[in-house]
Amino acid sequence: MHLRLSQTYIEHLAWQECVRKYDREHTLFHCNPPYWGTAAYGVDFGLEQYAQIAELAKTIKGKMIMSVNDISEMHEVFKGLAMHRLRSTIP
Repeated sequence: MHLRLSQTYIEHLAWQECVRKYDREHTLFHCNPPYWGTAAYGVDFGLEQYAQIAELAKTIKGKMIMSVNDISEMHEVFKGLAMHRLRSTIP
């Protein structure tokens, strides 16, 4: 494991800054924000932040994969971006 992580950097940045800092044509970002409407995370993450992610996804040089809940609010915020519905195999 130490070899795999030897070239790893851990950043303590706002997600917006991190995306801007590392955005390159060959970059793949995985964003996993709190699912909208859930209280389990204890993090204030409003719809405006999802809108910021959507705008970045439309304008970055790299690619972005994101996990969000399959609800109308998320479909509205991410309208215009490719969305694929995946079903969980967890009972």
